[in-house]
Amino acid sequence: MKRALAVLVAGKHLEDAEMTHAMTTIMEGGATPAQIGSFLTGLRAKGETVLDTIHTLESMAVDVFVIRDAEPGITQLVAEHVQDHVSVLCAGEAHLSHPTQGLLDVFTIREKRGRVAGLNVTILGDILYSRVARSNIWALRKLGANVTLCGPPSLVPRIFEELGCRVVWNME
Repeated sequence: MKRALAVLVAGKHLEDAEMTHAMTTIMEGGATPAQIGSFLTGLRAKGETVLDTIHTLESMAVDVFVIRDAEPGITQLVAEHVQDHVSVLCAGEAHLSHPTQGLLDVFTIREKRGRVAGLNVTILGDILYSRVARSNIWALRKLGANVTLCGPPSLVPRIFEELGCRVVWNME
């Protein structure tokens, strides 16, 4: 794995055998998250597309891809190009979502309150630029909670009403 990273950092091309070895190391759990991130970033910097990487991993019998990417739409793109038996999960997408945190928040609410449906949940603060708030809104509404968003108008615009939320600009 270290050799593959060194090759990519040097701006050189990985030979097929080196690529296979690096991918096998990743698949067998022999690489740290930082190494995996650096490896995949290096591949993209060298011109390898996300779909090239996905198809390489698919050939190694992957059944599920959990993807977090800085580019919007990558998860959907991958989902449209994998084999039918492969599942694709979004673990975060650019500035748009942070579903793993949203799921954790919903889990905590359900654990503490015993349910989500019918609860009145208020999210305070910067909603406009919050990936977590967007993910919470989606999950809470999907599970039947009533969601109120509260903050200054510049950070909680009325457009969020289109998602089924109540928007207020003061806590009274």
